[in-house]
Amino acid sequence: MCIFEELMKTLVPTLATLAFLAGLAPASAMPFYGPSGPQTSVPIAMVTARGWSECFSGPYGEFGPSIESVLGGCTGDLLMMAGGATNSGELDVLAWAPTSDVTFDTGDSNTPHDANGTGWYFNDNYSWGFAEQGGALYRNSCDYGDGDLFNTPDPLRLCWHTSGGFLAGGWRVGTVNFLNNSSEYTRYLFTADSPSAAEAPEPASIILTLTGMGYLVRRFRSRGKKA
Repeated sequence: MCIFEELMKTLVPTLATLAFLAGLAPASAMPFYGPSGPQTSVPIAMVTARGWSECFSGPYGEFGPSIESVLGGCTGDLLMMAGGATNSGELDVLAWAPTSDVTFDTGDSNTPHDANGTGWYFNDNYSWGFAEQGGALYRNSCDYGDGDLFNTPDPLRLCWHTSGGFLAGGWRVGTVNFLNNSSEYTRYLFTADSPSAAEAPEPASIILTLTGMGYLVRRFRSRGKKA
């Protein structure tokens, strides 16, 4: 019994600490939302529940604000562009990458800057948007490289006009185009910090540890009874 008593003196404080940590940890902790490449039909609530914060939204048909002021409110090192029907609660299409990639100046060229499975383009006096990595662009000034001015069949594309350092009207979200004067669609930016590798232990890890230590206690208890 002496061995068992000594073991309990060591284990009880440890078990109490682990139980406390398990209570602090969220019961349904959600992993960071970080898919590769453009995504379609994503609930806004899911995006904001999994590491992202909305830092800008406005009607597609609105001119302004300045891009500098918009990005000033998006303070994380990751940036997501998205668009969807106004008040729908859903994003028709989104894509994300490090902010430095999303805002990499490509001038007025049709050569994108590739990052995280997405071809990005940006210039504060031409257009800003994305397509799936490898997709051909045709910017005039917004992109319809997937078809022509009146036919934009690719759902994985998004484009906003820019002018003189300001956001200008629309132009497209997925397959929907000619949104330069539309209030029926909203454009969004979300910001996030890169997930840290050194995070608090997950509940599952704590439970596994508690289970293993409980097994050891039972083993020593049974050995004590036999003695």
